[in-house]
Amino acid sequence: MRKKIASYFMIIVMILSSVWVTPIKSYGQTEAEISSAEDVRNTETDHGTLKKSETDSVDDEELSNNVERNAGTSLNNASSEESLTEGNSLEAEDSEKVLEQKTDSDVSTQEETTYSYNSTSTSGAVTLKVEWNEPVLGQDTTFHVSATGGSGAYKFRMDAPSYSDSNEYAYESVADPSRGEWLKYTDACSSQDYTFMMTASGTYNFRFYVMDTTAGVYYLRVSTYIQVSDENYPSIKTIVSSAADQAKKETDGSDYEKALWLHDWLIQQLDYDNSLKWSSAESALTRKLGTCQAYESAYSQLLTAAGIENAETRDTYDGHTWNAMKLDGEWYQVDCTWDDTKDNFYNFDATHLYFGLTDELMALAHKGHNNIYTTAGYSTRSTSLADNYFVKNGAAKEWAQNYVDRIQKNLNAGKTEFTISADNASYPPSISGIQNGITAYAIQQMEWTAGGKKITLEVSGGATEFVFHAVYSACEHKWDEGKIIKEPTYDQEGIKRYTCLYCSETKDENIEKLNKYIESVSYKTRVQDEGWQDWKKDGELSGTAGQSKQVEAIAIELRNSLIHGDIKYRTYTQNGGWQDWKSNGEISGSDDETTKIEAIAIELTDELSKSYDVYYRTHCQDYGWLGWAKNGEKAGSEGYSKRMEAIEIRLVKKGEKTPETGGESFVVNTSTNLVSYKTYVEGQGWTNDVTDGGQSGTVGESKKLEGISLRLSSGIDGIVQYRTYTENDGWEDWSENGEINGKPDGTRRLEAIQIRLTGKAAEKYDIYYRVHCQDYGWLGWAKNGEKAGSEGYSRRMEAIEIQLVTKGQSMSEDGTVSFAVNPNSNFIHYRTYVEKQGWTNYVTDGGQSGTVGESKKLESISLRLSSGIDGSVQYRTYTENEGWEDWSENGEINGKPDGTRRLEAIQIRLTGKAAEKYDIYYRVHCQDYGWLGWAKNGEKAGSEGYSRRMEAIEIQLVTKGQSMSEDGTVSFAVNPNSNFIHYRTYVEKQGWTNYVTDGGQSGTVGESKKLESISLRLSSGIDGSVQYRTYTENEGWEDWSENGEINGKPDGTRRLEAIQIRLTRKAAEKYDIYYRVHCQDYGWLGWAKNGEKAGSEGYSRRMEAIEVRLVAKGNVAPGNMNNCFYGK
Repeated sequence: MRKKIASYFMIIVMILSSVWVTPIKSYGQTEAEISSAEDVRNTETDHGTLKKSETDSVDDEELSNNVERNAGTSLNNASSEESLTEGNSLEAEDSEKVLEQKTDSDVSTQEETTYSYNSTSTSGAVTLKVEWNEPVLGQDTTFHVSATGGSGAYKFRMDAPSYSDSNEYAYESVADPSRGEWLKYTDACSSQDYTFMMTASGTYNFRFYVMDTTAGVYYLRVSTYIQVSDENYPSIKTIVSSAADQAKKETDGSDYEKALWLHDWLIQQLDYDNSLKWSSAESALTRKLGTCQAYESAYSQLLTAAGIENAETRDTYDGHTWNAMKLDGEWYQVDCTWDDTKDNFYNFDATHLYFGLTDELMALAHKGHNNIYTTAGYSTRSTSLADNYFVKNGAAKEWAQNYVDRIQKNLNAGKTEFTISADNASYPPSISGIQNGITAYAIQQMEWTAGGKKITLEVSGGATEFVFHAVYSACEHKWDEGKIIKEPTYDQEGIKRYTCLYCSETKDENIEKLNKYIESVSYKTRVQDEGWQDWKKDGELSGTAGQSKQVEAIAIELRNSLIHGDIKYRTYTQNGGWQDWKSNGEISGSDDETTKIEAIAIELTDELSKSYDVYYRTHCQDYGWLGWAKNGEKAGSEGYSKRMEAIEIRLVKKGEKTPETGGESFVVNTSTNLVSYKTYVEGQGWTNDVTDGGQSGTVGESKKLEGISLRLSSGIDGIVQYRTYTENDGWEDWSENGEINGKPDGTRRLEAIQIRLTGKAAEKYDIYYRVHCQDYGWLGWAKNGEKAGSEGYSRRMEAIEIQLVTKGQSMSEDGTVSFAVNPNSNFIHYRTYVEKQGWTNYVTDGGQSGTVGESKKLESISLRLSSGIDGSVQYRTYTENEGWEDWSENGEINGKPDGTRRLEAIQIRLTGKAAEKYDIYYRVHCQDYGWLGWAKNGEKAGSEGYSRRMEAIEIQLVTKGQSMSEDGTVSFAVNPNSNFIHYRTYVEKQGWTNYVTDGGQSGTVGESKKLESISLRLSSGIDGSVQYRTYTENEGWEDWSENGEINGKPDGTRRLEAIQIRLTRKAAEKYDIYYRVHCQDYGWLGWAKNGEKAGSEGYSRRMEAIEVRLVAKGNVAPGNMNNCFYGK
């Protein structure tokens, strides 16, 4: 019923049998095969030998890389075998055997069933053989298990199969392996047939055993992996992703609504399996049956796909499991199994009774949970009912209303302790107890008064009654927002009147006179145990002095400001470091009431900063009042864990008397916390900051790091920069000073990292770092930008330590390599953006990226080389309407992934030592023409002038001296009759026009809009370039531009007034270039040619449109050439 208990049971069985079980591991899958993982235990690289941690006792188990694929199916099979003979010796090979596929000549002529596949394992004289035919999803597959040799009296057993989505390698037992049918051996026989129906596309793992005690064989196993695919039987990941997408579309997108939708969707998908056999997400979502483990596993995957943090709650006392989920920062308990009910005996919807409960309420239904949530280290403590189903839908408030009159009667009588019988006392205690606990929460949210006094009401709901404790107090006025009854003027104060919501008492406050000239700053702080104080202004103290209370948050705003500008501020908080800038009344500081502010910086912007300085000082724990800081300087402390207790802020007009400085305004501890860092851990989220060599991440929990953030102490002059190597994406761009690097969204693991210092920090310190790597433990120390981790081995980073060391000192070394790159890993990685599908996954070394036969255009591409190659890859594309893009390199995006433009051609080239060692070949699948021939080393591939989309691409690095097989197909075609000249303009308030060609109008006529910039290019079929420059407002003649460069200023500041255009090289020998402009007040001027000026100069007349044409030498001009230019 429960997969973890089942796992423990299996381990016990293995130990009792003295068997060591190899875990399932694999390292990637191509379209045609499950590839063999490289054994990296003793791989020599340029960076050293990557060695396993001495504490890691698990060997890699490789999946076969010689798997046969049957025609018309997506079936891959791989097998492994283990044996235990008398004396507990492992005699069979500890590896995966290649799956054999029989041919016609292999078929026995005897009258017996023949099979397409088989796998064997031998121990001593006994050979175990498993045979099967082509599996068909949705139908039973028969596995014929037999043995030869030994005594002939064999006992067989089949384990519960497990399932994983393809390429995920996260296997879950489909059925409960602790049930008797999976543990029992047959009676002695020569063979046994087992049947099993596969119901989801993906990979299934089957394990079969034989025992021949007479021959001394007690444990001999064959393990086989079968990959199946059928669009009518989608994978679990596909089903889950589809449901999560549907939840997002059919709700408001909040975590609560998505979680509720998925909860309701799931319990409609399956029924409880009373046989207690089926226990997985696979069984829940494809067999429509499952135990509590199936409900929990399926709901966990659905929540994860929807981006909702969740965990399993396992009640071993009651033999039950359910989910915990995190909504709006709080944990909640949810039991989909018990919500899957047809009961309608109660006055509420029983299918949501267990959605969004506290631990206490869930323990009413599952008594064993009392022992779980009260245990130290319990990580999903659930105390809130804010996102409970009945609270959110208003039912809880309705239940509470049923008790209002009875409660108020007791309060009016002045009672402090009283009970009220529950209306649902006849329900089962666990049912009424949960409902009444929710009702009690709703009652406590209400405002209670009696006799003009505010009442604090504490309520607990039991199975049969509610218990109340009332605390009466003199009316703690709760004022409304107030109403201005007299507006302030520049000569008189105004009046604002407030009314108490409890007792209707009123109070008046004066509103200051308006001030035309003096700016005012107002601020308020949230103080420990007090909450938000009233607004203070212009140097008044906000907070406390001498009471040892921390300031937890602050808001600052300007009053009476008639000058353009804002006030900005940011705070340094305990554990959180420097926060982002806030402005104009926004709250800066902590979101809770436990985290203190330690320092602050405040500054003015725009015109306000030219007229005023902002001064501020803080009252610091143990130091008292520090000196005044100003205009963005830091005030307070850092590195001493001293709370800020109060603050004063003043605006001072430039040139007027300033506050006395009063000594240091900011103190920083330069001996501790030199570098702070935090990581995003799979399933846990962001860790707290650690410092100076502390471990961030986990060890021994098999959890990947997904993101990282670093910052230096304020006392260090310089910055820290860092970048990570992430799964599928390779090296990220550099981040610095607290920015996030990586993808903390569950989609990609970190595998390696580089960290470096800049400025004086780099002169004074070396920065050392090391990572804890999957399967290999702690690697050696890297420093100052060196790589740490691994590349090409698909190993996750699990933890990291970082340390600043003064120059001249060093970290202790143990000779362990800090970084290893797989020399046999892929050389070139690339992905494409496909129409209506988005980005593909990266493919490598000749793999197809894009589609064939689906008529879908490529819109963008990104390429990168493996880190083991010294050099870079550069590439540019020819796009619809735009022509050749600028060159990109090393993972940058080339093209426009926005649906507006297709790719039509591409050029790719190598640089550095990569170009000396390799040729880069590439070919494209072109609309209507299929695969074109191979181009290489910067040659063009695709087409130009035919408007044919690129649909797919293959790219391959080939060692110099070798070559790709050629079939004589052309790799690139250009239409000699296509457009000669392409141009576009930047139009006032409209932006860039689309390209037009050969005499087409670019710009507007009759709309009085100026041209601000222009870009021209020739067709690729023309040998030469086009050069052009413009005469712009106030600036005069710009420098010459050519071949698609922008000339002019597309920023709204300057109009184009005139232009010159000319050709070079053979283009100038073959063609004349003609052009004319539409000029403000004059309309179309005459045609100019070959560098002549067109437009006007000195008349302040805007260019509004332009036409450009190429005309073969000797042919007539396209029109009148008179009056093409007016100049003073």
